[in-house]
Amino acid sequence: MINICLLSTTTCFDCLPNELILIIWEYLGNIEAIRIFESMECERYTKLLEEYYYKSVSFRQTSLSTFQLYCSHLLNKIRFHVETLKLGHEYVYSQLRLFTQMRPASLSVIKMFPKLRRLVLYNIPEMSSDDLEPYLSTIPFLQHIEVSRCSLTKLSSLICSNLLNHNKSQLQSCIFHGTYSTNGIILYEPIPSSYQVQQSLIDIRINMQDLISLKNLLQFLPKLLKLGKLSILNFE
Repeated sequence: MINICLLSTTTCFDCLPNELILIIWEYLGNIEAIRIFESMECERYTKLLEEYYYKSVSFRQTSLSTFQLYCSHLLNKIRFHVETLKLGHEYVYSQLRLFTQMRPASLSVIKMFPKLRRLVLYNIPEMSSDDLEPYLSTIPFLQHIEVSRCSLTKLSSLICSNLLNHNKSQLQSCIFHGTYSTNGIILYEPIPSSYQVQQSLIDIRINMQDLISLKNLLQFLPKLLKLGKLSILNFE
């Protein structure tokens, strides 16, 4: 009787249209959906995962055990599909540091995810420059980057160098929000001669420490179309 019930349940789920399966997966979250269904040898599920879930991966609400499982067992299976990567738990452990430790030293972030176009880093107030460098170094290859709850003042030099130190960057939009209301990016003279005008960057939302820093930044953004949610922390 148990086997019959299980068979019936499986058959009923398999009969659901793709739209309902995607709704169920959305409820599970993309990491859980991948974890549960990628092991099933079903061409239909594989195609749905590749089309809707392998391309965009978010760890915002992923438990530590699931995150470790993903990094150790699932990463190589889907990494060539990932176009959007969201790292950083909304409350607790440091995913970026763990991910750096688990990532093969021979592979940069962009080599690990060669199709990556959008990177979101969240809840990283304790990260040092060395911790964050592997992720910010992907900026020239991305179309969008978002960094939230980060110590912008402390990491100003690192952020500016990765944002402005390339003449063939593909970046179109970026968001940088600090950890506290008194935390913003500083860009003072002398400005490094290696900084380049960024022709592709058209949308920026950023916390700047003061108007001087903003002025110095804007001289490198001649094609800027949108300066949204700008925060100037010191008007003096």
